[in-house]
Amino acid sequence: MGTKDDGTAALDESDPALAETLAVAEPAEPVLEAPPGEPVAEAAPETPPAAPPEPIADDDGTAFLLFARDGLDSPIADLTVTVDVPGQAPVTRTTDAQGAIGLVLEGPREGEAKVSVKDLTGQQQHICTLDLAQCREGAVLRSPKVHVPIKFEPHRGEPARPASTKVRAAPAAPAAPAVPAPSKPGAPASPPAPATAVDEPWWAPLLSKARHWLDPVIGDTLLSAGPPGAPPIIARARNVQGNPVIVAVGAECPNKDCLRLGENNAYREAILEAGRRVGIDPRAIAALIDAEAAKVPIVVPVLDDKGQPMLIKSGKKKGKPLMITRGTRWKADSAAGTSRAVGLTQFIPGTWLAMAMKPSHLHEQCRAKGWIYDAELTRTVGNKQEKYLQPQFRLSATSSTFNPAQPQYGACQNVQDCLNLRNDPTCSILTAADYAVENLANAAAKGFNMNGLTDAEKAKLMYLMHHEGAGGGIAFLRNSKLYSEADLIKQAGAVKARQWIDSVIAADRKAVQAGELKEAGDGTIQQTTKAYRGWLADYIHAKINLNNFSRAGGLENPKLSAIATKIGGAEIAYVEAPQGKAQ
Repeated sequence: MGTKDDGTAALDESDPALAETLAVAEPAEPVLEAPPGEPVAEAAPETPPAAPPEPIADDDGTAFLLFARDGLDSPIADLTVTVDVPGQAPVTRTTDAQGAIGLVLEGPREGEAKVSVKDLTGQQQHICTLDLAQCREGAVLRSPKVHVPIKFEPHRGEPARPASTKVRAAPAAPAAPAVPAPSKPGAPASPPAPATAVDEPWWAPLLSKARHWLDPVIGDTLLSAGPPGAPPIIARARNVQGNPVIVAVGAECPNKDCLRLGENNAYREAILEAGRRVGIDPRAIAALIDAEAAKVPIVVPVLDDKGQPMLIKSGKKKGKPLMITRGTRWKADSAAGTSRAVGLTQFIPGTWLAMAMKPSHLHEQCRAKGWIYDAELTRTVGNKQEKYLQPQFRLSATSSTFNPAQPQYGACQNVQDCLNLRNDPTCSILTAADYAVENLANAAAKGFNMNGLTDAEKAKLMYLMHHEGAGGGIAFLRNSKLYSEADLIKQAGAVKARQWIDSVIAADRKAVQAGELKEAGDGTIQQTTKAYRGWLADYIHAKINLNNFSRAGGLENPKLSAIATKIGGAEIAYVEAPQGKAQ
């Protein structure tokens, strides 16, 4: 993205935007299990979370959404974008205030879509090529640059020469002496005018952390916040000594961790700490969170060539405007609609309370709050009695238990307070990291060869175990568990579940015609199992991609099927991902 003399940003082909798979606003919900040997026990029933407001009409499977974002992850509005899709005439639209455009793709989601934009000179500039097989829902187009309005000032006088060449924050300009307003004798002094409150954009608190990422330091007297959601404004082009101001405005300018979080940057420190704690690439932690957390929804209407809303063509909502609901910003208080999973990393009560009773960040927090202590107990070893310490969860001043997940303890205040920590982002992230490495160790104990795995490969397995639970993940790798259509609907929704099952049935019918299969069923348990495994492998491949959170890109994105066979698991049969609408 280049800039003109007035500071306006323009995309160009030499500085392409980064494209990534779009996060769906309502990801598949996890079903977690307690570690092997420990029962999953639900706490007392909680009030179900309020359902988000329903958009005017849901998309019907043909909708495709593009977001245009700048270096601060702010939307790029009024950008003319052209998408050239195989088998369809090129579509040109202008991004709205959210930096979004909604399209309709009638054909199969395969091949490559070329994306170009109109620059400030009116020329079309190719910025990226999308693989529709990976970006079936849509994509985020990112520019590494930011539009920064700058007030140019002429140089006046001889600038001071600092002893050091390192850029320092400019000292605040000396305040002019206050001139008292005339007042009547004996009148009380006028109170100072209150400061004007300004709603800060999501990245504003990060400016104080610029020293962590950059050598240049942003001076408070040089930088001022613009309207909410807008980039910062350089208030002065020269400091008080007359030297040109050097300011880096990107909240995530190249950092040593090569970690890009965009509008989820508030969780950076927790993600980095989790990575250090368990020895896993923090980009893997970010990918796991992104796959689990609900997103703040953004509703975008799909417009035709004349800028008019397109309408649903069939179904219960026929005739209503076609809308796309997506999102990228994580909700710290995410709550699943199909289970009792809560928080950024979606733990159900039984698994969360099980983690509280074993070495973990959550265990440390519970001890600090006085909910867990070591009780001295006695056991028989041979012919001798010996004492040992066992962690106990304090239910009240006079009672405790080693298993707070039992249903009868659900109304205990300490248990509820512990469960509420799922909505603490830092606690949720660090506990998820602890749970992930525990599950990897459990897989090794079950006979899988976990040696020599890359962090990208570990990330896929971490999410598989988090999604399916410790026992369920092992069963998935061994292909020892059957999945019904209801299981797939619970995870992927009715429409996508039907698409995947139909894809398996169609493949089986072709196999019968080719003499490779005796008969093709019509939704048998073997077919629904194959569909579930194919859907989950495809979902993990798309969502757990470290490149989505890397400043540099170019990282490997291995398929779960290859990882499963590498560690000694069962083959995950290939299922062609469904395209277009359900039949």
